Formats: sequence, structure tokens, C-alpha cells
Amino acid sequence: MRGESLDASYAAMITHPRDNPSNMKRSRLATIALLAVSCVWAPTALAAQVIVGRVVDAALGSGVPRARVTAAGVGHGDSRRTLTAADGRFVVAVRGGAYTVQVARTGYESARTRELVVGPGDTGTVTIPLTASPRQLGAVTATTRPRRLPMTGTFTPVYPTDSLLAAERTRVEGGGGRVLVRGVMVTPTPCWRLAGAADRIGPLVTLNIQARLYYGGCTPDAAGASTYKVSLRGLPPGTYTVRVLHTYADERYQPSVALDSSAVTVRCSRLAGTC
Repeated sequence: MRGESLDASYAAMITHPRDNPSNMKRSRLATIALLAVSCVWAPTALAAQVIVGRVVDAALGSGVPRARVTAAGVGHGDSRRTLTAADGRFVVAVRGGAYTVQVARTGYESARTRELVVGPGDTGTVTIPLTASPRQLGAVTATTRPRRLPMTGTFTPVYPTDSLLAAERTRVEGGGGRVLVRGVMVTPTPCWRLAGAADRIGPLVTLNIQARLYYGGCTPDAAGASTYKVSLRGLPPGTYTVRVLHTYADERYQPSVALDSSAVTVRCSRLAGTC
């Protein structure tokens, strides 16, 4: 009995599904389930949609580079931006739906297309002409900070005789890598000593000879004067306009212009390092 039972069980295991209706039914159900799972997990190809176009000059027909292109969704919040290439062409990937394309570029009037509907996998194509519209720009004021020039000089107190004042007028000479300035400054009393400072803004060189009170052993009973000889360095080769001012550290005394403008030429100087 035990052996017969085993043989029967073995025979049932090797029986083909066609020979057993219930086995055939189960096999069909398994096949259907397997197909359903395969459909669920099978990769799905996603269709892309884009808007391609070109922005051109309305009068010339040539492409407008670096124009700002905005694809703005109509009825939804999708908005995409890009810039045109050198030939005015552009490509914008969108999610799909209705869009308007807006274009802006300095020197042109802004433009907008009509509503464009882009469906799944569609490619919307547009050509957008821009009309030139030159704009008057406001005035631009550029300021340059003065550059201080290195200088050396001698300042010598003298008695202000008529012959000295006639001979020692302010003179300017150009040279190799420097400008030489000679002059005389008359002061209210002999109790003043001179110092100088110079700066440059472009081709304009300004030398300021300033007088300061000096109380060491002076008798303020008459006018005073001092001659000066100043060398301005650090100038590259070129032509410069030189102005010389006489000023006072004491604000009670008014400044004066010793030399309004004088054109001088500075030559190349290897010694001064300006070549």
C-alpha cells in the first residue's frame, strides 16, 4: 500500500498540464499575472516637447545675438528662459501646453508672439522680428583720482627786490622723465617757508607751492620772498599741461595762480625708468 501511494504521487507530479484541467487553469492564470507585471515594469519612452526659433532684425533680416527669450506658460506657471546664439537662434524645452514667447534686447523694441500650443512630443517653431529702437543714454560722469608725483626741490628765502621779481618769473621745462619748475613766491613777511606737492590727472600736472608761517628768528616788518626749483618725476613720455599754484596754509591769505598752463614734453629716460 505504501509503495502504491508513492507511485501514484509520483505519477501526479509528472502529469502534463494538458492532462489535468485544474493544472491547466492554474498555468493560464500564472501566465496572465506574469504579463501584467511585465507591462507595469516595462520602461516607457517619454516624449519631449520644445520651442525652437530665431530672433531677427526686422530691417536687416540678420540674427540678433544675446536676446533674452522667455517662454511664458498661459494658464499654468511653467516659464523657461534662455539667450539667443550668435545667429539669433534658440531652443527652449517646455513641459507642454500653451505658451507665448517674449523677446527683449537692448536697442530694440520688445516683442511677443501669439499663443502657441505645444503637445507631447511636438516642436513649436517661431521667427520673431525685432524693430530697432535706439535709446538716448544719460550722461556718464567719470572721475579720476589725482596721482601724487614724486618730487625733489630747493626753497631759498630771499629779499624781494624788483630785479629778482622781474627775473624769477615761473618757468617750466620738460626733460628726460621729468618736468623742471622754477619760480619765486612773494609772502606778506619773511616769516614764511615754502614746501611743494604735485599730482597728475591724465595729461594735467598741478604743482602746489604752499607757504607756512615760520617764527624762528624772523622780523615781520617787510615783505618776504622765496625762490624755488622743483623737479617732478615719475612721468611717462608725452606732452603735459602744467599749472603752478601759490597757496597759504593760513586761510586768511588768498591763493594765486603763478602759471595757468604751459605745455611741456617729457622724453623717454632710461635713468628714470620711463622707457
